[in-house]
Amino acid sequence: MRAHTQAGELMRAAQQQRRCAFATDQSTYAAMTRRTAAGEYVSPYQGLYANRTHWQTLTECERSAYMVRALHCKKPHWVFTGYSALDVQGITHSRSSHDGAVWIADHQRNAHKHNSPRTPLRRIHLPSDVGTRIIDGIPVTAGAVTVAVSIAHLPFMHALPLVDDALRKGATVEQLEECCRQLRVLTPALRTLLHCGNPKSESGESRSPARRYDCSGSPSRSCRWSSPTCAIPGI
Repeated sequence: MRAHTQAGELMRAAQQQRRCAFATDQSTYAAMTRRTAAGEYVSPYQGLYANRTHWQTLTECERSAYMVRALHCKKPHWVFTGYSALDVQGITHSRSSHDGAVWIADHQRNAHKHNSPRTPLRRIHLPSDVGTRIIDGIPVTAGAVTVAVSIAHLPFMHALPLVDDALRKGATVEQLEECCRQLRVLTPALRTLLHCGNPKSESGESRSPARRYDCSGSPSRSCRWSSPTCAIPGI
């Protein structure tokens, strides 16, 4: 395949910035499309590209972050939420939480009608006053909102680490419960999840049930978390 200087330069720059690459003109787009068809590149999202060899070294969380950073360059007005905002905000979660989609906040009540199984974009209807934070230059929903949106779409086992991490970083059950209520996603199952996230032992010390699970949600006595120590923004 003949070389295309511009495509190669864009790909190298994107990798240095830890994001996907995207074409800046029709010629570059054609070159990236050809390389994707040839197996040299992968395209995890329409218009986004990554070197296949490099992409295969990334975790699901890192891949999600690569797409978010690239899409922010293309769509600076988008506000990311749910799974797409977890890594940006440093909230501990299971790698299997990622479904390959990009999650953004949308203030239109019928936002979900624009979602299509053919495109990895999930528009989540959120109130216009839900609150936005800028982290590393990326606009995301406030931490409590991000957690509420995420756990509403996760099974109990994978939602537990999110609630546990939020509580360990200073959030309260009342804050998370109120956020779920405002988003109209509070169910008996979610209420149970929120209230079991940080029980007290007989000695009065907090003991977290999420520590009993590894990043795949399987029982483990030697779970090692690598969560950041910063507080969740917006809580």
